[in-house]
Amino acid sequence: MPYSLVAGIAGLCLVVQVWLVATGGGDGTAARRLLELASYFTIQSTVLVTVTSVLLARSMSRPSPGFRAVHLDALVGITVTGLVYTVVLADDNSPTGVAAVVDKGLHYVVPALTILTWLAFGPTLVLDAAVIARALIWPLAWLAYTFAHGAITGWYPYPFLDVAHLGAGTAAVNVGWVLVTGVVVAAVLWALGRATESVRTRVRRAAAG
Repeated sequence: MPYSLVAGIAGLCLVVQVWLVATGGGDGTAARRLLELASYFTIQSTVLVTVTSVLLARSMSRPSPGFRAVHLDALVGITVTGLVYTVVLADDNSPTGVAAVVDKGLHYVVPALTILTWLAFGPTLVLDAAVIARALIWPLAWLAYTFAHGAITGWYPYPFLDVAHLGAGTAAVNVGWVLVTGVVVAAVLWALGRATESVRTRVRRAAAG
């Protein structure tokens, strides 16, 4: 039930956001606007949250290294989404109406609900070199795509990555800060996960008598 709720809210936010972008007009064709929407780290993180939550709603036993890597990406990605939006981007974004509701859902509700559900119900992050290596594929691929796409089209999903306006050096420094944030977030989540797993174990033992 808890992960069904996470999947439902995250999935609903994605569907409504896609509908708003596809039908709301703006620059370029609907296909171009949807491609740009899919390029956002926020959207990709929310997709990962939705997929992993659906799988966890079906079964909490997901020991495969592939799932553990994707789950790590989902947790770290959605946490970084919330942090970066709150600290860097929120003041420059002022949607109205339904768009404002979806914006809050994607950047505040989904990150908070995802992390709180995971802390309360698990599963514990079991990390090793293979899982971490797999987990790095997505963020590195996203960065490579973002800069390649930006070099071709001149469009970047976030102003702190805009090479055309900031220069390659400043954009690279900003990427470095985001990567450091991701590493710190992963370490904190791993520690929190271990601590909460210990608490859940004691609760289960106490309930068993």
